[in-house]
Amino acid sequence: EYDGTNAAYPSLVYGGIMDEDRDKVKVESYTAEYKTSEVGQGIEVTISNIKLSGEAASKYQPYADEIVLTATGTIKPRTINVHVTANNKDYDGTAAANVYVCGHTSFVNGEDVELKVNGHFESVDAGENIPVVIDEEVTLAGADSGNYVVGTVTPAKMNDGEMTETATLTATIRKAQQKAPDITLFTVEDGMITGYTGEMEVLLPGNEEYVDCAGLTGGIQIESGNSYVFRYKEDKNHLPGATTTINVGVTATVKITFDLCGEAVKGNYPTTATITTG
Repeated sequence: EYDGTNAAYPSLVYGGIMDEDRDKVKVESYTAEYKTSEVGQGIEVTISNIKLSGEAASKYQPYADEIVLTATGTIKPRTINVHVTANNKDYDGTAAANVYVCGHTSFVNGEDVELKVNGHFESVDAGENIPVVIDEEVTLAGADSGNYVVGTVTPAKMNDGEMTETATLTATIRKAQQKAPDITLFTVEDGMITGYTGEMEVLLPGNEEYVDCAGLTGGIQIESGNSYVFRYKEDKNHLPGATTTINVGVTATVKITFDLCGEAVKGNYPTTATITTG
């Protein structure tokens, strides 16, 4: 298997040993090297520095430093086993999932290899532990990717940097925050607020809980000096939204301070101003 070196580990079969010496001679050591360290088939292997040992080794050239044998062999791609996980996300109406490799067995140091994977949620709706499907097999990229093959692919979860293997690949789609209702939807006239929809709820003056607008048909009767707070309701994919407040007959006093940079005031200017909404 590929390891970035040209070291070879052949099994030597030798002959020419007389029958009575079969158990008295063995190969003690040798050097074997591929011609290249790259993945491939039929690669030349050079075997040299063969050293014999045993009771009868002296009969058979015990130190065969000059013998060089040439054979061929195969360097198989290194198998990389990987773990994959998927990030949780906020609801966005799509099944898109951020799937990535969170762990793998080692590459040879310094080699240009990258693992890639894509996937999607089985559902577009918010929920916990939603199955995530890998779109294609985990693939290898990079200048040195030909030296490797992907082996097992195991789903996992990441928690505070710790990886835990799981039976299936899952992730959570969190409910998204609703936007505030557009103020231009509402109309205030003839003592009524209209324009809200059944997807909204309203906090009426004096109430501590919101009221479902679906049950408020024909408009909401208003009283001057009060505020009416609207938001979109929670649903299967959204949390209660940001609010839009309609103030009816509420007066706010604004104090305006003029910086004259030491100059004298000329003419008649009001000392206070008010603005009335509703």
